[in-house]
Amino acid sequence: MQLPQPVKYEDIQREIMMALRPDLFEGMRFEITRPLNQNFFLTHSVFMGNIEVPAPGARQPIKTSVGTYEFGANVIHENWFALGRVTSDGRLSGRLRRDLTDWCAAKVHMQLSGEQGQSQIMGDLDIKGKDWNAQLKLGNPGFYGLNYFQSITPNLSAGGEFFYLSGQLKSGVGLALRHTGERHIAVAQLATTGIANLQYAHRVTDKVPNP
Repeated sequence: MQLPQPVKYEDIQREIMMALRPDLFEGMRFEITRPLNQNFFLTHSVFMGNIEVPAPGARQPIKTSVGTYEFGANVIHENWFALGRVTSDGRLSGRLRRDLTDWCAAKVHMQLSGEQGQSQIMGDLDIKGKDWNAQLKLGNPGFYGLNYFQSITPNLSAGGEFFYLSGQLKSGVGLALRHTGERHIAVAQLATTGIANLQYAHRVTDKVPNP
């Protein structure tokens, strides 16, 4: 595993593709990215589908049809990047990453909403070795997390994660496997919270990934 290089647009794509928790949704999403120069680009996203809304007293959440538009602005520098998103329903989110050293990086995620209890902020500290990486997560309300990934072969890595919510007295443990090929990434995750995720992404061409 090589040491991290200065942040580029490809780094953001790679980080999204290799996320431990895939971005699953029900419906249709249409996205457009417009670069204005080498360090700044805009995104437009339209989503039409269903979201799950918790129902008081019900065992299963209620699915509600929604349609939203999202505008994003992204700034990329040599060793940091910042992403911002605002949606048509008033939600504002942002993300900032800064490489502190060749082996350590800090990230901040935040989401602001007019709905009570929906605003969150999360801080991450990423540490990378020659064949491993670890991440410490702290957030509100009372969230603590730790995950570790170890390369077993040049293409296969395995790891686990632990989280604890002090406000809800809830904790969980997850295990994951990731296989990376020349043009594909496959991820499998199993957690004690009852979550089982499988994700596969294959790059058809240099411009079109096919998840």
